[in-house]
Amino acid sequence: MSKETQTSFLNPEKPNFYMDDIFNIADKVSDENGIILPDITEADLAIPMTIGSEVVGLGFLFIKGDEAVLMRMIDPDHQGKGLSYKLMDEIIRIAQKKGVSKLVSVVKDTLSSRKALESSGFEIDWEEEGKIRYVKQLN
Repeated sequence: MSKETQTSFLNPEKPNFYMDDIFNIADKVSDENGIILPDITEADLAIPMTIGSEVVGLGFLFIKGDEAVLMRMIDPDHQGKGLSYKLMDEIIRIAQKKGVSKLVSVVKDTLSSRKALESSGFEIDWEEEGKIRYVKQLN
């Protein structure tokens, strides 16, 4: 694997620990996709993905008991490299470690969202006005 696409993950922390990286990527994602992101500062954990020393993606878990809502974003400058799949695997791993038995993700209906979630074992719970709610039971 080339250094350009070799990824690693920083320690999951409260989002305020990674605020500069979060705002940088969130601004790019919002501008690129024309969406307004939810208040990710309320997440229980931020899971940063890096290439070298640059944070290129973030996963978020909003944990309520044994269920969690996940959100993920990849810097638009690094999309299309398969990073979303790696980030999803790490989010699932961390969720399981935290005792989560069910993951939920509500996303804009796009081919990339469908591919990333469905290839990670998520199933459609409902679809409505360009949004899809996915769920995954964890063992």
